[in-house]
Amino acid sequence: MVITSPNMDYIPAYPVDRQVIETYTDGLWGAHEYSRLPQRLLPGRWHVACIPASASPPEVPSVLWLALRPDQDWRQDPGIGFNGLGYIFDETRAALEAAADYAIRRFDAMSAPANVRDYGKMLVLILRQVVDRMRHLPAAPSVSIAVAAHVQRVCLELAGLKTYIDIVAPRLASSEDYSMEVLPVVGTFVGDGTEAQSATRVGIPTWFLQPLTEDLPVWAVVDTRGPPSMMSQQTMDPPIFQRAQSLVGVSNLTGNWQESMLLRVSKHVAGSHLASLSVVEVPAVPEADPPPKRLRLHDEDAQATHPLEGSSRPRPPSESSTRLPAPASVAPQPSKSLCLSPFYQLPAAWEAALRAVSPVPLSVSSAVYFYPPPFLLDTISSLAPLADDCEHPQHARSDEKVHRYLHNLVRIRRFLRARIFDPSLSHEPLSISEWRAALWGDYQMKTHPPNAARSPSDLRRAQRRQDRRNAVSRLFARVAQLRSYRED
Repeated sequence: MVITSPNMDYIPAYPVDRQVIETYTDGLWGAHEYSRLPQRLLPGRWHVACIPASASPPEVPSVLWLALRPDQDWRQDPGIGFNGLGYIFDETRAALEAAADYAIRRFDAMSAPANVRDYGKMLVLILRQVVDRMRHLPAAPSVSIAVAAHVQRVCLELAGLKTYIDIVAPRLASSEDYSMEVLPVVGTFVGDGTEAQSATRVGIPTWFLQPLTEDLPVWAVVDTRGPPSMMSQQTMDPPIFQRAQSLVGVSNLTGNWQESMLLRVSKHVAGSHLASLSVVEVPAVPEADPPPKRLRLHDEDAQATHPLEGSSRPRPPSESSTRLPAPASVAPQPSKSLCLSPFYQLPAAWEAALRAVSPVPLSVSSAVYFYPPPFLLDTISSLAPLADDCEHPQHARSDEKVHRYLHNLVRIRRFLRARIFDPSLSHEPLSISEWRAALWGDYQMKTHPPNAARSPSDLRRAQRRQDRRNAVSRLFARVAQLRSYRED
């Protein structure tokens, strides 16, 4: 097979079909970056061949071809409170936002068939989400660069859609020959003679894959031109996008892989969704507690082996008999029962609904939370008096740790918000005990073994608690790079 071109004087590198398409440090996809380099023509993807090859302000600004680098176009935000997260430079980010806004307005003013319009609306939706992600959410350098590169990619695809509707589609519908009016677009590779003839006739740069025969006329032989030097050749380490069956990158699906890649990358760099919860099958909870089991004895077991003599002497009062009676009721557990807040009044309908299901039956697994549970913080510190403006002082609960919880929460809350929607951070929900450890702020690893004098079950339970506490310490000390809490 050879690659020939009827209207170009160079041969670009052919994007060989691969099982995995890798992401590079500039956020692009190397030889498979369809917004920069020609790709194989796919059904219904003529607009990809119509993506502009160079800038033409103001419609297609030069920032869409800017080679993004983590060391040049990204800065760390010191206001977040921990290291490693930041934003694209303000000037670059503002230019990308302006380019995205212009691309959206150009599409809104464009008249197109329904199928093209629907696909363009999907691109606009993706572009809005990616721009919001770039503007509002801090991220690691590799993620921020990938997000900015995706803004460039979608803007250029919208520009290609505009060129296709305004110029190429009318040429395809016409019978005239536009082969001498070659458009300044990226072009396409074709493997069919009919496609090669159509692409050449409408003025799209065309490279034709065909067998080498004696009848093939060749006017010049040229070397293959590689990707532009500004494109990075260093793969992302670790890669941003992974699948279970792929070691790195994103699997190159059969068929329309370009749209599949677009949607998958959009989901990873701009998808704002919580981590999935592992749903387990919970057995049915009985309405009433089962009666306590009593020890069953046979008649022969109930007979004593020696006579018992009763004593009529009165026993002296023991210490246990003089104890105060136990309280009639135990304070409800806030995680299982409704505990009214001293600071605000619940709506009547919501309070009635919570009372109807309170207390919640004991579940087979611990409840988990994406943010600190309110009942850990909705208490009164035992070190401070009750405020005079407290609306419902009768509902106040005292906690000797809440003052430290609140003080440390102010320090770590930026990280708690960032980790929820950032796929590059650990954003799994935490249990109540893990949130207590996080709010307490002691992020030193505990390596001492549990007390060996305990029973085996107690040892295993203590080891599990220590492992969970160490996992919280690793999250805040290594991922967020936060120090342990200090009162000063």
